[in-house]
Amino acid sequence: MREKIRNLHFSPRAVPLGLLFLCLLTFSPLIGWLGFYWDDWPTIWYLHNFGQASFREGFASDRPLLAYVFMLTTTLVGENPLGWQLFGILTRWSSALLFWWTMRLIWPQKSLVTAVMAVIFAIYPGFRQQYISVTYSNGFLVYSLYLFSFPTMLLAQRKTRWRGLLLLVSVASSTIALFISEYFFGLELLRPVILWMTLRPTESNRRVLLRRVILHWLPYLAGALGFLIWRLFLHTTPRGNLILFKQLVADPLTTLLRLSGTIVQDFFEISILALIKTVLLSRLFEFSLPVVIALILAAVLIGTLTVFFLLHLKTGLDVSIPERWEMRLKDSAGDMILFGIFALLVGGWPIWVTDLHFELIFPWDRFTMMMMPGMAVLTGGIISLFSRSQLKIALITGFLVGLSAGMHLYDALLFKQEWQMQKAFFWQLTWRAPGLEPGTAILTSDLPFTYYSDNSLSAPVNWTYAPGSQSLKMPYLVYNLESRLYRDLPSLDLDLPIKMDYRVTDFEGSTSDSILAFYKPPRCLKVMHPAEDRNLPYKPLLIPEALILSNPDLIQPGSQPPAAPPFAKFGPEPAPDWCYYFEKAELASQVGDWENVVALGSPAFGLGKQFDRETASELVPFIKGFAHTGNLERAIELSLLAMRDSPKMQNMLCQTWYEMRAELPAGDARDQAYERLAQEIPCNFP
Repeated sequence: MREKIRNLHFSPRAVPLGLLFLCLLTFSPLIGWLGFYWDDWPTIWYLHNFGQASFREGFASDRPLLAYVFMLTTTLVGENPLGWQLFGILTRWSSALLFWWTMRLIWPQKSLVTAVMAVIFAIYPGFRQQYISVTYSNGFLVYSLYLFSFPTMLLAQRKTRWRGLLLLVSVASSTIALFISEYFFGLELLRPVILWMTLRPTESNRRVLLRRVILHWLPYLAGALGFLIWRLFLHTTPRGNLILFKQLVADPLTTLLRLSGTIVQDFFEISILALIKTVLLSRLFEFSLPVVIALILAAVLIGTLTVFFLLHLKTGLDVSIPERWEMRLKDSAGDMILFGIFALLVGGWPIWVTDLHFELIFPWDRFTMMMMPGMAVLTGGIISLFSRSQLKIALITGFLVGLSAGMHLYDALLFKQEWQMQKAFFWQLTWRAPGLEPGTAILTSDLPFTYYSDNSLSAPVNWTYAPGSQSLKMPYLVYNLESRLYRDLPSLDLDLPIKMDYRVTDFEGSTSDSILAFYKPPRCLKVMHPAEDRNLPYKPLLIPEALILSNPDLIQPGSQPPAAPPFAKFGPEPAPDWCYYFEKAELASQVGDWENVVALGSPAFGLGKQFDRETASELVPFIKGFAHTGNLERAIELSLLAMRDSPKMQNMLCQTWYEMRAELPAGDARDQAYERLAQEIPCNFP
């Protein structure tokens, strides 16, 4: 067996399968527990409610051709979250495959190093939004279309019989991809460099070589210039504002200095810092020990398999390569390093001209997509420069792959955790609000989500409360005050208009037609009452200031059928937990159904819920329920429990009991209860 393993060799043609296996091992283990995130939700909601034709209008203002990509892919994948996760892995693999093909054609004698480059490209750790599958499966599909233009361009130089067709296909794929997304415009400057490198072995006269490069590049340059003209002058509302040139005219020296600093910082961010973050997973130990162990073992396995594959990869010159390529058998590590640095320099320009920069945090790490080729080539060049033996190259690459795979698996855990949290948010919202008056804005603050914004959450809220609506006027909106106040909303006053353009649809409402809610696990979702909750402790940012805007009367307690998150996306209703009973008790308390509150209390307290300083306030509806049904002893017991676990509950408890005094039947029982409360809780009851 050892002898068979020792004699096992993989042809360079096995690299595509190796890349597919690597992508599946890295990105697929948890996809069955993932859902939709960020911009995925609006896309799927448009598809479900308005059909594929809505994409044309939705993308018309910034990326009109992208609509046809989404129309194609949604036809293939539909609305299934698992299908989109799988499709996302395939499109990431296809882009890595086309990148490898290009590198293989540039350095045909470097089978091992080009395989290393492709591996680094496939699981580059700086890009961490893989699991936002609808958005980035389409992104990587367009990326693949653009990358396809490079190997077809190089083959057009060599295949005299098919040269015209290959050139046409290459130019078309490059131009179409640029018109779909501006992300890849900077990478177009790699093309003349690649042409120079691949034509150089066949032409010693540099002047003739330069002329040949320019002639080969002209069709692509024409497509790129056509895109630039369209982007600057013909397209009415482009994505992002090209403000760098205005800044250069106004203050060239300061602008150049600032730009230089940004580029240096971004280089550090996408290279050194991206690698450092693979070993500084500070949140890893928030998960249980078995999960942590499984993640580490999986990362070690992926790194080990990478070492095994690269160690047994044949490194000789591909026999299908024409003889003239044998002129380039000299060491190419220096070329690779220079090429990688140049690719990083040109790749970032679509971001830098809009006065943005790279950050390895959501959502800004999406920009690193265009830096993946440069990082892959630079890393491969550095490894080959300092590690001459196949064993060392395999070991170093395996180590990097293991770290990167570990980070992506860690990210999958975070995405899984957030999907579960989002499902809990929507179930708790529907338990608390079985129906909502159309035109309601759900105001919130301090959202606990990383991969969702109020924009993205508005789609499933409308799907939940207006599942059959075909109106382009959205009946509901989630509105995050932190991001909107003083930008879209001038103040937190009543009767101010709330308007939101939502690509295909729009919302028009008012601050007076709003409910104020916050969700901060492990606390249950809380819908605020402007009077009853003014003394609620530990309220998130802006909630106290916005309290006057909350109108719980917009909730429809008897809505039939009650709202429920879409089953196909969220699955069946979960088993009742503490938050289920709390939300139902809050709803019953709102309408004065005290008997129902008490009935809910029996199974709720049977769960053995442990309270702390932030969750103690969730006892209040049950305190009210027991007090109003005559069980004052139980109400006092729960009040003392709340005070014990959270001393800051004093004001809210005093307010609650003060307001109930006029509602409770007069008599000795009531008076004795208040006397006891006065001894236990320092309230000044009249």
